[in-house]
Amino acid sequence: MEAAKAFRNGLPYSIALQGVTSQPARLLGLGHRIGKIAPGFDADVLVWDSDPLSVGAAPVQVCVVYESVSTN
Repeated sequence: MEAAKAFRNGLPYSIALQGVTSQPARLLGLGHRIGKIAPGFDADVLVWDSDPLSVGAAPVQVCVVYESVSTN
């Protein structure tokens, strides 16, 4: 919700989204394996009913992957 408010008040979309994905992972010392969808990263993916930075957006599906995403 705070990221949505920040975006509505002028924070660039990509920076607001990083505020709830890659930046918290980095601050927790886990940025090398979570926080992004990329090869070698653990992936939990959420499907939203609308833009995740819109007020009132809700997750409709969560996909939890216990193995790293690979390009092989």
